[in-house]
Amino acid sequence: MNEDYRLTPKRRIIENIAIAGLIVLSACAVIAAVFHFAGMEIFMYGPLEINHTIQILLAIVMIVISWRVYLRHRWAWAASLVILIAGIVLDFMAIQHPLHIVLLVAEAVAFVVLLVCHQDFCRSASRGSVRTLTAEEKDRVRKLVCKYGQNAGSYLTLEDDKSIYFGQTVEGVIPYGIVGDVIVVNGDPICAPEDFEKLLTEFHGFCNKNIYSCVFLSITDAFLPIYKEMGYGTVKCGEEPRFDVQGYSLKGGKAAKVRAEYNHAVKSGVTVAEYAPTKHQDPAVEAEFSRITDEWLDGKKSGELVFTLGNVGFDAPMDKRYFYALDQEGKMVGFVVYVPFGGMTGYMADVTRRSKDAPRGVMELIHVTAIEKFKEEGIAWMSMGLAPLAHMDEGEDKDSLTNKLLAYVYEHLNGFYGFKDLFRAKEKYNPTMWVPGYFAFDPKVITPDIAYAVVAIQNPRGAIDYLKGFFHNHRKMPELNQEQKKELQRKHEALAQQQNNQAE
Repeated sequence: MNEDYRLTPKRRIIENIAIAGLIVLSACAVIAAVFHFAGMEIFMYGPLEINHTIQILLAIVMIVISWRVYLRHRWAWAASLVILIAGIVLDFMAIQHPLHIVLLVAEAVAFVVLLVCHQDFCRSASRGSVRTLTAEEKDRVRKLVCKYGQNAGSYLTLEDDKSIYFGQTVEGVIPYGIVGDVIVVNGDPICAPEDFEKLLTEFHGFCNKNIYSCVFLSITDAFLPIYKEMGYGTVKCGEEPRFDVQGYSLKGGKAAKVRAEYNHAVKSGVTVAEYAPTKHQDPAVEAEFSRITDEWLDGKKSGELVFTLGNVGFDAPMDKRYFYALDQEGKMVGFVVYVPFGGMTGYMADVTRRSKDAPRGVMELIHVTAIEKFKEEGIAWMSMGLAPLAHMDEGEDKDSLTNKLLAYVYEHLNGFYGFKDLFRAKEKYNPTMWVPGYFAFDPKVITPDIAYAVVAIQNPRGAIDYLKGFFHNHRKMPELNQEQKKELQRKHEALAQQQNNQAE
């Protein structure tokens, strides 16, 4: 359900003046209590005899409530009405000075304004909660995603960890989550291209009305000018490797590493099959998916990332594709879940996992097998998902302070996430193109609360979990010196070349 996003500037100004009055009143109460101004205390509290400590506490509570009213919280709006009623009654009982009449009138006006504009104070206390979609709503979202989801991550809109904003003047949806006072959107708004600006304008108004900052994650450059025209700040956040499925081949030097790994897996007796749960569900196969997932989680340095990544999703597979690998003994050793994008003309590798004892080359064999299958079906594109902070030295914003900061993170804080390893793992497949990804944010500068929201929504354990992973990684795997790195690289290249020659 969407709140009415239409809020005129005049109405906003009137509401904010009333709220400012509450804040001033609260500040006066603090001053009266802290500095023991007898005249001001009588003016603020009338005939009531209240301990100074309690006065201070009440004043602080009033300030907190006033600020939350400004943020349009429903509970604070209700509390402020109670406070105003109490103030009106006290001032009416203690009219001793013309200023009491002024205060009484001001409180009455503020009360009327807040009461008349009650529908604008709609933020709930459980801001991060996600409402479960009805079957009809989910089907509606699915159809829009499959038809208009040009962003490779559009299909993740259907994951249960997202709230959905439904367009009111156009047919479209926007998947989002809330962290504190920040709305975080995964990917671009999903709608017909000609309706994009209208849908984004709607959502922008919805965020402004409820005093939310907003950040869009991993948007493409397809609508980047519209974000900028609407006043959003933008910065590159990485690049996404895409493959021309119909023209993809393992031939050539650029694909040598993948070809060597692929051949090694084949020689080890690994085979790949596709599981289709929408046609026939096999509990034994799904149990193996769960086993590998548990192994994978046990080996992770930090918690499982969510929001920008999906899950296996056997409870509602819908349009997902499942490819898995078996070793020569018939044991599952890895799998990849692909989700559609681009009007069902492409698939993105969303969930990629392997067991601890998987032979080398398992993931390469799965990806190549999937590409061959997609080629037979006439699929145009395959994506391996965004490589965060890749190629930050390219693009029009490469000299911006934010860009330089993210480039520094990529170069020097790799232990937090393994940015470089992830980039190399995708690069070796020799993508047809790299599609740049961006963050778009309002206000136009990335604030600390926006930065925190981006981290927190992807890892429910928060930034502390990344720190634990960082120190765990450095304790378990000390950094190699330059000579050791060169020697390891020489051995790897020699082995890859040997396997490549044997394959040819």
